Amino acid sequence: MDTLLIIHLTSLIIGWGTQKYMLKKFDLLPLKINESWLENIHTRLLLVIPFYFLFIVSPYSTFMKVGTLLMLTGKFIYESYEPLIEYKQKYLHAIISEILGFGIGFNLFIYQIDHIDFEWIIFCKGISEIIRGGVLIAQFPEINYRFSIKYFNVNYIVQAYPYFMVGFSNILLFIADRVFVYINFNNTIKAEYQIFMNFLIFIISVPNLLLIPFFKNYYKSRIKINLNLQMNIILLGVILTPVFIYTVTILCRYIYSIELPFSFIVTGMLFIFPTFVYSTYVLKLLNKNKHLNIASATIIAAAAVALACSYLVKIKGVQGALMGAAMGQWILMGIVLILDFQNQSEKKIKLIK
Repeated sequence: MDTLLIIHLTSLIIGWGTQKYMLKKFDLLPLKINESWLENIHTRLLLVIPFYFLFIVSPYSTFMKVGTLLMLTGKFIYESYEPLIEYKQKYLHAIISEILGFGIGFNLFIYQIDHIDFEWIIFCKGISEIIRGGVLIAQFPEINYRFSIKYFNVNYIVQAYPYFMVGFSNILLFIADRVFVYINFNNTIKAEYQIFMNFLIFIISVPNLLLIPFFKNYYKSRIKINLNLQMNIILLGVILTPVFIYTVTILCRYIYSIELPFSFIVTGMLFIFPTFVYSTYVLKLLNKNKHLNIASATIIAAAAVALACSYLVKIKGVQGALMGAAMGQWILMGIVLILDFQNQSEKKIKLIK
């Protein structure tokens, strides 16, 4: 899990806000999609190369290094094509790449199931990522790769920085509690907590998935998020939160043999629900280019999680970490609502002037 976390953080950095920034650029320069894409690829190579070097000189075994580099390369390729998938709405391409990547990686995993170790797991995931990326390359023949110095644009790093910070701050929020779990508990508890939290983090992405139909693309959409839509999403949260947590309980019990205590179920619901409240407000603020405001709010929430966990883990054990994570979600919700109120107040003041 520690290695996967390092790879995930590295992938986030070399991604550097690619998806949302490139969607904006495609909208602004629809006739220069290929050139914009090439600029993105070449400039991000400046971020990739140092990390490749660090992994090569790391104390990992050669086989482990191969696995990690395959994962990073695959993620780099996939993230490069992800904006094209969304902009051109070629979601079938993504589905095909996911199925093939997962299928081949899973078959490799099964092949070695009797002698499995973490290095083989990393290698299988690396192969899976490479297949995902390779399939996308084959499915976008209209995007022509060509190397040229002119495509290296350091300004891209500055321009995409706000988009990167939104993603990076989210990672901080989601790992703050896990750091305390990793430090204070044995491998079994760490693994069980990781499994449970991965389910919860997947669930809190649901509100954004529900809002996708209202935003056909990131910047051209003019549909307003009104009070009626916000209340509908919140109502769905009230209905779906217990359904989701019950499903997670069943999956943990029958697939992973993890029996969740009642306190985990209740705290898990408290962790999930706020996202159904603040997701619509976050999208409103992002469409107003308030990316750094959202990032700052998320970092504050992450700091609050860390402070809460430093106390709660001592008195409540692993339950304290989950309580701290849930507290962070409610704090983020509160700050986002305040930011939205300030944004509405600024509008009223401008109208008065």
